Amino acid sequence: MIKKILFIIIILGLTGCKKENEQKRSEKTEKKSLKNDTTVYNIKDVDILPQYAGDTEKLQAFIKKNYVKSEEIIREEIQAGIFAKVIIEKDGSLSNIEIIRDFGYGSGNELVRVLKLCPKWTPAIKDGQPVRCLYGIHYYVLIDD
Repeated sequence: MIKKILFIIIILGLTGCKKENEQKRSEKTEKKSLKNDTTVYNIKDVDILPQYAGDTEKLQAFIKKNYVKSEEIIREEIQAGIFAKVIIEKDGSLSNIEIIRDFGYGSGNELVRVLKLCPKWTPAIKDGQPVRCLYGIHYYVLIDD
């Protein structure tokens, strides 16, 4: 009788260890899959948003400092917005820079040029791992800039 009870305890113990090992393997697989993941996540799907070195104000200051207005924009005294979407890569670099809306006069191309100069960002984080993230950037060209 004692042998049967010991046998059952040993079997239950081994089963518990097996389940624990399977769970650890599953967690490792999930982390590895995010490491090799090429999915582009939306900002609502990540745990921590990507961030420009500093904050949004510093990003706007960087763009303002490097954005060169065309002669037509200056002459016509145009004030308008430019909207772009980019992918913040796992290493913090920007890729797939695409202008969603501009106001002509080369305004969109100039914003693309400036965004390519951007220093690396802090990437988005999902489940403790850096991931690729789609991000929107806007810039308003003002007369007094």
